Amino acid sequence: MEVHLVGNSDLKLDISQSVSYLKEKEYQVEIYHVHQRSTKGIVFAHPEQLEKLENHGWLTLIDSTHKTNRYDWRLFTLYVHDTYGCWNIGAHFFVSSEDSDTVAEAL
Repeated sequence: MEVHLVGNSDLKLDISQSVSYLKEKEYQVEIYHVHQRSTKGIVFAHPEQLEKLENHGWLTLIDSTHKTNRYDWRLFTLYVHDTYGCWNIGAHFFVSSEDSDTVAEAL
């Protein structure tokens, strides 16, 4: 039942493969490190999502989803409210920790 959560057993290789896949699909991807916390994250968004975020980002909701991967990294999704009253995805990020420094760096 959790087969979809099983990635490569090597975190660095799994991140590398994921970044390659996202870039192949034309996503903008940034990997970052928060040195004072020894945490890291990956931010990714498709150009169409970034356009929505730029145009409608004045009202943004953030959602944290747990248990999406074998490394216990948290998936965050930013939702923006558009001119039609719909909530659309603006961007995503995975973080190794939910501390304020790591999440703030992603934002």
